[in-house]
Amino acid sequence: MPNNVCRFGRTRARERALGVDHWDFTDFGMSCAHVRVRTDPPIAFRGNLTHEASFVDFRIYLPQLVADYRDRGGAVVATPDVGTAVARYGDDHDLIVVAAGGGSVDALFPRVESRSAEHPARILLAGLFHGVAHTEPMGMHLEIVPGAGEIFQTPVHSVTGRVAGITFEAIPDGPWASRLRDRYYDDPDACARIVLELLRDIDSEILGRIDFRRFALTRPLDLLQGSITPTVRRPWARLGPNTYAVAVGDAAVLNDPVTGQGGNLAAAAAWELGQAILADPVFDERFCRTWESTLWNLAADVTEWTASALGPPPDHVVALFRAAEQSQNLADAFLDNFDAPKAMWNSMATPRRATAFIRRVTSDLVAEAPDHTVVDRERLLLDALAGDDIRALRPLVASDGILVTEDGFHSRDSWQKAVEPTCTPDPPTGFSVLRPAEATLLVTYRQGSLHCSTLWRRDQPDSWVAAVHHRSPAPPELP
Repeated sequence: MPNNVCRFGRTRARERALGVDHWDFTDFGMSCAHVRVRTDPPIAFRGNLTHEASFVDFRIYLPQLVADYRDRGGAVVATPDVGTAVARYGDDHDLIVVAAGGGSVDALFPRVESRSAEHPARILLAGLFHGVAHTEPMGMHLEIVPGAGEIFQTPVHSVTGRVAGITFEAIPDGPWASRLRDRYYDDPDACARIVLELLRDIDSEILGRIDFRRFALTRPLDLLQGSITPTVRRPWARLGPNTYAVAVGDAAVLNDPVTGQGGNLAAAAAWELGQAILADPVFDERFCRTWESTLWNLAADVTEWTASALGPPPDHVVALFRAAEQSQNLADAFLDNFDAPKAMWNSMATPRRATAFIRRVTSDLVAEAPDHTVVDRERLLLDALAGDDIRALRPLVASDGILVTEDGFHSRDSWQKAVEPTCTPDPPTGFSVLRPAEATLLVTYRQGSLHCSTLWRRDQPDSWVAAVHHRSPAPPELP
């Protein structure tokens, strides 16, 4: 088994857009995650996904995509490795795209040492098993055991039908490591015994869903063992005077699977590379360097989030989990962020960000009639921003007002200098939502003596980003 990939909502939306959504089963999909954290006291909550995720065995998934590619006119040839393929076909093509990882890409795409790890952070054992009932409602079981590692149980569509995937991620010097280092490919019964032994060690809830008479590895082939050294490579190489190769997927960025982002990042990168090829079909060094920047913009948050998840859970992340135990809205927002890694890392990278995320999601704001004084001021502000005339902004912002754009916080007197806003514990009031245009929402509210607004812009069919935020002690008189 090469992997056990969870494809989240945005990846599945791309599949639908490309007409390759072959696995939209009405009775199968991951709608939630049951999270357990073995702290003292333990933490337990269920987060629900807005859009169902799906696990499909890649030994089914990838051959189907290859068949789709061939049916649409693509030529499919077999080569023993990446190096051979590049050497054999590089001169005959305008651009080579390398998506397969492995040692053969090292010579093409050098490691970026500052962004790569020196050693694996986990020892992996993943298998498909009979005799395990799925969670109710159907979803993932995620168990975090500080000092030992993580356990995942997932519903998987495989060659034998719907089965249970069980994955252990063991800390190399933790209590599970020695038992997971043994190879079980030739002894599937021993593999099943070790899995049960480890589940009993922590009295996992998974045990309550196991039929011990039937519990077994589905096939010797349905097992994966090993480890991953997180690696970031420079994603382009010059093959000849006018020929270049670029990398996507594991060939460019290889992360540990603990956050479930590998396949989704690869799909997002492939989509963006396709858009780049359509927009600029001049495949020179400039194209490659632009791709390097685009790819890292996609991958940076995934890489940093995953690296953080491989360490002991920080206190602010544990606090976020405890808050999710008390708030269904927060539990749902946390799980949905697995489909939005930038939003996930923004919500938990630092204690302040985690606190802000908790407050924002659990504030239970109720929309009221709009405060037209604030709304009118904000519309003028947005018009001034659209005109890109700094002078036009000055009459619209109070002397100690703060403007926050996608570039950061800006004071009235120094629009290019970041300024940390004064925090206030007061809850928002006077909350209202207006829709200036189809893809924008203007949210206005008061927070203590501050008049605030945020312009949200739709960047995906199901995703919004805060494009502009403004707050000031009182709306100035309108000019």
